Amino acid sequence: MSGYNSDWGLHVWKQWLEPTTADGPKTQLVTLWLGANDAVLPNELQAVPLDRFKANLRAIVALVHERCPEASIVLITPTPFHPEGWLDERVRRGLTREHDRARERTSEYAEAVRQLGRELHLPVADAYTPVDAEMRQLGPDKEGTVFTDGLHLNSGAYKHVVNGASSASLLALATDRRSGGGRRSAVFQSWTLTGPLSCCSRRQGDRVALPGQGARRAPPPLPLLEGHPCAMLSASQCLFELMLTSDTLLLSVRAATAGGASPSR
Repeated sequence: MSGYNSDWGLHVWKQWLEPTTADGPKTQLVTLWLGANDAVLPNELQAVPLDRFKANLRAIVALVHERCPEASIVLITPTPFHPEGWLDERVRRGLTREHDRARERTSEYAEAVRQLGRELHLPVADAYTPVDAEMRQLGPDKEGTVFTDGLHLNSGAYKHVVNGASSASLLALATDRRSGGGRRSAVFQSWTLTGPLSCCSRRQGDRVALPGQGARRAPPPLPLLEGHPCAMLSASQCLFELMLTSDTLLLSVRAATAGGASPSR
């Protein structure tokens, strides 16, 4: 949901998220990555006050618990941005060369996601901290190279999001299994319309139908991929396959289509 804030996101989730049915597909994993747009300066159209941002995330989490009680949930923090690079991008878009964001404000929204994770006992993928660390390591002259436009990460920097979300997802699924979730065997196909959605889950050898493709056998589990060029939750429709065995949980990431737009933030 490119450009959406949590106000608009909550509205869409209420309309889009259908309750789980006994004979329908089961949502395995929900990742919520909001905050970058909410954190714009207060006079901007997308701005959402911090308290309401947290309330919106609570409401989305409650909605998922209500309609998809079998789903595991992971929160992802917004990432930093590069002010000069984003100003250049604003000019390229025909906007004024004026700041609509502040680093300190984005950091506050990232911390709010961490706090909410502790409050709701949900795993949090902290994408802010490692991206900020890489920027500091590069220094003022090169920190902008982490981004494609000052706001959206480049393919290399998305490793921080992928690694954090992968670890948090495994933790969420493992915790839910220990609490009685049991083996997950339902197939839930790749999302097509909105950013944060669920993963596909199946056993090796099962025949599955992918969007726009015929049935084929599911590939064997792969190890976690470091710095995969395919960004997690991107509009390029990456296919996330949760390979569950009796003792282990492995996450493999495969691009269902080549290329694509940047992930919803």
